[in-house]
Amino acid sequence: MNGYGDLGAFGIILIVFGVIGAVLSVVSAVIYLCYFMSSDDRGKAWCPKLVVLFAFALSVCSIFLLPLDVANTKLDGGLAFVFQVTWQVFYGFVAVFVVLIIPFFIFYYESEDPDKGIFYQIRWGLCATVVTFVIVAVLTGVTYYFFGWADVPFSQYVSEDAYYTLADARANLALSARQYEIKTISIFVSIVIYLIAVILFLGYFVFITCSGCGMTALPVTLIKSFFFRPRRIRSSEFVTIKAKLMNQSKRLIEIGAKLQEAQDEGKITLKERRVLNDFKIAAYRLEEEWKIVHQSFFSAGGSVILPIVYLVLGVLSGLVSIAWIVHLIVYWAIPTPPNGMLNVVFNWLDGLTMGFPILGGALFTFFALYLVLTVLAGNSMITSRLPLISIHPMRKGDTMMNSLMFNTGLILLCTVVINQFTQRAFNSYSTSTAMDIIFSGAVQNLRYIRWFYFAMIYAYLGCCGLGFILALICCREKTKSEKDLNEVLDRLDVGAIDTLQ
Repeated sequence: MNGYGDLGAFGIILIVFGVIGAVLSVVSAVIYLCYFMSSDDRGKAWCPKLVVLFAFALSVCSIFLLPLDVANTKLDGGLAFVFQVTWQVFYGFVAVFVVLIIPFFIFYYESEDPDKGIFYQIRWGLCATVVTFVIVAVLTGVTYYFFGWADVPFSQYVSEDAYYTLADARANLALSARQYEIKTISIFVSIVIYLIAVILFLGYFVFITCSGCGMTALPVTLIKSFFFRPRRIRSSEFVTIKAKLMNQSKRLIEIGAKLQEAQDEGKITLKERRVLNDFKIAAYRLEEEWKIVHQSFFSAGGSVILPIVYLVLGVLSGLVSIAWIVHLIVYWAIPTPPNGMLNVVFNWLDGLTMGFPILGGALFTFFALYLVLTVLAGNSMITSRLPLISIHPMRKGDTMMNSLMFNTGLILLCTVVINQFTQRAFNSYSTSTAMDIIFSGAVQNLRYIRWFYFAMIYAYLGCCGLGFILALICCREKTKSEKDLNEVLDRLDVGAIDTLQ
């Protein structure tokens, strides 16, 4: 059987595992929503909640789908065509969610105004979504016409002898010196394949930046939570710090009123969004500082066990990050890898279960899921430092739905890349899968972006180093109130006055 034949016993087992993975994806999406959702959104904003649930479940389900694709190839489960169709349907859902659904509900949620009603929200959400769709559709259509060609390499074997059957030719090629020439064939790819390539291309910019920095920032952040945990403070210190924070909060309230007035009157341009971003960061960090001070005084520094848990998780995540980075350097960045690195480990674990990919597949899935955590860690480190991007912090029990939808959309977009990135990083273990067939053919050989797939591993490793440097420089995540919040407030005050003029 070649993977397209009758459904065998292994295929039925894979379907059962697929159903279990789908159930776990839905459960994890519910836990994700309940853990981060703000209490202010309880009992309302049902449509945005459904969007978050479906998008996150879709992301996790695709991660579970990848090892099943590998298992189907290794066990010849007869589901190769099903997996190819499933991957293309998944990428279609990603495009719809990222371009249409999530932007609509973000604008819909953020435009809520009790005085204007729900039709104002719907109108604002539709206008923003239509503009986004038209821009994406026009750019995709124009670039597809000019850049939709793929140059796919193939090997052309040459022989001076004539053969009457394909079996004789194959036997001769197996015994001969296998003289062949590397040639390419140019094909105009389908719009579906081109959309997959565009989603992957755009997703890689987010993934390289966020996951690359998060690969090293995640363990450092967890370890920092141990060394810089809240300490017990005396009442005199509490009174002094509380008075300082109250003064800064009053200034923020005044500045926020000015900025709100300017925003309502449409006086804030795209260039001035940095002022709004600084205001959000200052308010967010001031709130975090108050929580730490409150915990240090009223709870004597808080839990003793939780910082130790953070330290253990930081050490374990550090080991996983080192394993990822070493593997990428040795197996991918080097043109001729000396060995299979983690591919050998996966195959060895599968050998312990007589070839059934349980242990190796489980570890394979764990390394793929770890990339999702690095994306979230890198996102929290980077987005607050970019001028024109609104800050969307993820906090336990205090995350508004617009931030949840933004970060979930980010995860969904990066999931496309995570699947392809994991397959390429472990292609010795996941060779000949439906994912491999889709990406190793036309997608990675599109004429004008082939160079990108060659260079992106070095960009990813560079971001890993950048994330480590940033984590060391920002050794302690000091708030603006500790360092230079007054300076930021002065700048905000001037910016707000200038905006109003």
